[in-house]
Amino acid sequence: MRLRKQQKALKTRGVEMLRRGLKSLDELDEAEEKECREAEVKGTLLHSPSTAVSEGAAPDQDLFVALSPGFFDRLGVDGETPPKQNQYPDDRVGTHSATMPVPPPPGALTAAFRTLCMRCVRRKAKVGAGEPAHDCVWSASSSKCNHCVGQKANCVPMAWFLADEYQAIVDAETSTNPDPAAAKAAAAEAVRVANLTAANMPKFRSPAEASAYMESMALRNAVEDGLRRVRQAVTAVGRDTAALLEGQGSLLEGLESSLKGVGKSVVAAVDKVSVAVAAGPRGQKRKRGEEDGDEAAEGTFSAPIG
Repeated sequence: MRLRKQQKALKTRGVEMLRRGLKSLDELDEAEEKECREAEVKGTLLHSPSTAVSEGAAPDQDLFVALSPGFFDRLGVDGETPPKQNQYPDDRVGTHSATMPVPPPPGALTAAFRTLCMRCVRRKAKVGAGEPAHDCVWSASSSKCNHCVGQKANCVPMAWFLADEYQAIVDAETSTNPDPAAAKAAAAEAVRVANLTAANMPKFRSPAEASAYMESMALRNAVEDGLRRVRQAVTAVGRDTAALLEGQGSLLEGLESSLKGVGKSVVAAVDKVSVAVAAGPRGQKRKRGEEDGDEAAEGTFSAPIG
């Protein structure tokens, strides 16, 4: 009885301690949420035009802005700066999430960040027939291209899913016989894909959430590409194995035909031997007198000497 009472008391005490721990955790969560609300009220999410993106830095904020629904529709014909407003769909996001260091997606166009700006791509797609081609030239004294410096706007880097369109633009502009119409068509295709993707992109509450989504999509594409390469390798190995087995089968067929020929030769030789034995001369019976006469004749024969 005493042992049962002790066990019951320990069980009751453990349940009470667990309840106190959960209550303290809830209080901590409420305090943290309160601090976040106060920081969000004081914070702001607007980009400063003088903010420069350093070379090689993770373009999480600009990438998020470029992927927001209707971003390219808010730009003018020549890519003018949109009116100042909250560039994020959720007003509750504070500066603590906007400045959060988020690594770029694995498939991000790191080489294209300081090579081609999305505003310049849009400008290339709007070049008229008699107008000169638009070149995206990066300023030596700024981390932005000259077009964005003149527009007093931040450069919008190309997203990772525009890798094929970016390569098409580069190929059209760096070919031995450059065609302005082909470059314009490639830029228009890049803008179309970007607008379509931005329209179908889900709404995010923070740049961190957008970057996590982009990273997961890039990881998925990398996994699918790896599986495709594995399937191709397995198919190639299967073809080589089938060819090897086919060669071994032909060798076995040749060996089988050779063994059949040897067997036929052995059977023919055995048949010939049996026929020769059957057709050979048999010994004749001689009379007793003939045998003695032959022996006498052999005894009286003498070779002449001299």
